[in-house]
Amino acid sequence: MNETKETKRESGNEGKSAINRNGVNRMKSRSKLMVTLALAALMAAGGSKVWASHNSSTDSIRLLVTPSVTLAVDITSPTAGTGYDFSTVGLGLTTAAGTPATVTNTGNTAALWMLRAETDGTTWSTGTATALDVAVLQAMFTQPGSTIAASAFDTVDSTMTGTNRLASDSAARFSTGSTVMGASIPASGADSRRLWFRMKTPTESSTSAQQQFRVYVVAANP
Repeated sequence: MNETKETKRESGNEGKSAINRNGVNRMKSRSKLMVTLALAALMAAGGSKVWASHNSSTDSIRLLVTPSVTLAVDITSPTAGTGYDFSTVGLGLTTAAGTPATVTNTGNTAALWMLRAETDGTTWSTGTATALDVAVLQAMFTQPGSTIAASAFDTVDSTMTGTNRLASDSAARFSTGSTVMGASIPASGADSRRLWFRMKTPTESSTSAQQQFRVYVVAANP
């Protein structure tokens, strides 16, 4: 009887051990499953980005460039090698050039044009009103092929001085219309404008020698 009881007790213990082992194995399997599910949830919620950020590196490189910009203008004179000769004109009179100069943007970028006039080493000077030895020089741009009436110089600001002054449609300066100068003159190399001149001679002159002036067309960035 005692042996039988002992045998039963051992059998019972072995059964309990087997049950415990199975339970432990199931718990381990359940724990692994929970960890796997937790990692999957983390990845789905952006965990992959978190891991990637720890495994990546960012740097940058500076790129430098200096543009080669050329502002240039070319003036073709009505009379080659001379410019324009008003010839002999009386004092206190107004005379307009019959032939225009041609101005072309020969740079590689669009440009604005400014005008100024200076005495070229002679007695007379330029001004905004005529006086002794003071002449008034005026200029107007037109589109290629266009002509101009002498009276057009009086409808806008057309007087050149010794200071660079911008030719502008909106300011009605050195321009006969709303589309003559535009926002700028394109750098096509073939986009030109005609430039017309008019002079008001001084009221008096201290010299009878030929007088010379020089007109500058200055290209500037828009």
